[in-house]
Amino acid sequence: MVTEKFGGVEAAGGIAMVSALGNLSGFLPPYLVGWIKDSTGNYGYGLLFLAVLSLLGGLLVLRSDGFERRMVMRGAAAQAAVRAGPV
Repeated sequence: MVTEKFGGVEAAGGIAMVSALGNLSGFLPPYLVGWIKDSTGNYGYGLLFLAVLSLLGGLLVLRSDGFERRMVMRGAAAQAAVRAGPV
């Protein structure tokens, strides 16, 4: 998705940002779940926190222009295949 929006140097910076956020996601969520568990005495709230983060991330992807464009292109390709008939 980054390379669809940016080109050249901007794409390299965007890929580096995605990589940095991915590396943080290996450290921060387990730490936060542990902190929430220590604060509340229950793992359920920490897991709820992770579920909400996952839902928000999925919604952001669905709202992105690149996702919508790919879905339209897939739909057009599927319609062309149906029109062409069996191979």
